[in-house]
Amino acid sequence: MADYIVVDRGNEESKIEMLEKSYDCLKKGISIMIFPEGTRSLNNEIGFFKRGAFQLALEANISLLPVLIDGTGGILPKHGLIFGSGNHIRIRVLDPVHPDSFGTESPENLALKLSQLMTSGLDELRAQKNSR
Repeated sequence: MADYIVVDRGNEESKIEMLEKSYDCLKKGISIMIFPEGTRSLNNEIGFFKRGAFQLALEANISLLPVLIDGTGGILPKHGLIFGSGNHIRIRVLDPVHPDSFGTESPENLALKLSQLMTSGLDELRAQKNSR
């Protein structure tokens, strides 16, 4: 009902279909949300970014809107089935980033640059939390 675009990560045809559906949405002006790591972190740190979201941004010539979400690991740990309580979640929406601003046409380089930007933003978000 939510019109999710699914991907079977081990299936190359599924990846291609996901990219095509995502591109079609973007060209229609429909925003999509992608978690570029492809999975939740085991250590509450930003993991390796896969290239798909960045390939889409370059091909569609659209900006990315980086969103940081911190604190969800205690609510439902990876592979967990029981929700925790008493956790605080912090969310920060960073400024939109157009791929041109990084001077690269490589999805891998764009993924690396955005990962660095988001890691720095997460460090700042956590520093603000700890200074209170």
